[in-house]
Amino acid sequence: MFLFLIQPALKWIRRDHLVIIPHEDLNYIPFQVFQDPSDDRFLGECFQISYTPSATILMGLKKSRNIAGGRLLTCGHLEHGFAASAATAASMSTCCRPPDGITKPTS
Repeated sequence: MFLFLIQPALKWIRRDHLVIIPHEDLNYIPFQVFQDPSDDRFLGECFQISYTPSATILMGLKKSRNIAGGRLLTCGHLEHGFAASAATAASMSTCCRPPDGITKPTS
């Protein structure tokens, strides 16, 4: 799971605090135990991890000094389409600095 969900995003992560908004069945997965096969470290050893149930809740926390001015990295669910994921990322940028860009996945 680390190689599929985390590894592709590592180049954009510049802080040691991740806020994870898991989608549907991903709510049952403890992201902190994902293990990087390159050094056998767990994600929870590399990052402080927080969870929030939705982007709406995250936006309500925007005044928190822990996320104010933070960088935004969103990973969308392709079942809902790339445009929907890009729209979510754009709307969330009101509580964080705008993303460096949006990368459309290749099939």
